[in-house]
Amino acid sequence: MKFGLVMRTDVPLGEIPALARRAEAAGWDGFFIWDPPLGPNAWVLLGAVAAQTERIRFGTMLTPPTIRRPWQLATEAVTLD
Repeated sequence: MKFGLVMRTDVPLGEIPALARRAEAAGWDGFFIWDPPLGPNAWVLLGAVAAQTERIRFGTMLTPPTIRRPWQLATEAVTLD
């Protein structure tokens, strides 16, 4: 990966998958989302990104494991995989 885009979660959440699709079309290699302790669930947003894109790599910038139960984090990661 050469070029990645970091997306904040203070934009309208419905626009994030479309922004990922546009980033992919523009040639970006990666699309990353912040995973704040209080705010939208980044793993759910990444699921929407996965449904809208084909080749771009995506992930969270930081997932603090202490804010989720271990089985919740494992379920979200496996579901996204």
